[in-house]
Amino acid sequence: MNESDLTPGEKKIWDLKDEALSLVGVENRINEVRISETMRSLEDGWKAEGLWESENRRIIVKRSALSSRSRFVVLLLHEAAH
Repeated sequence: MNESDLTPGEKKIWDLKDEALSLVGVENRINEVRISETMRSLEDGWKAEGLWESENRRIIVKRSALSSRSRFVVLLLHEAAH
């Protein structure tokens, strides 16, 4: 999904990503942060809102996480901790 597809409110929250990652000093460990409309279900049926892909050093967040600043930042930092 492209940033241009985000609503103004989602874009405002999305723009927090670099600042949030820099606060904990992991911005250089992560190559990319992407947004996805959907996420795959985990083995136990849990539907994740975030994913860390270590081989690509990439975080993927579900678009629904952009509904709240705190929800997005917590999710982003959780994935960055992997």
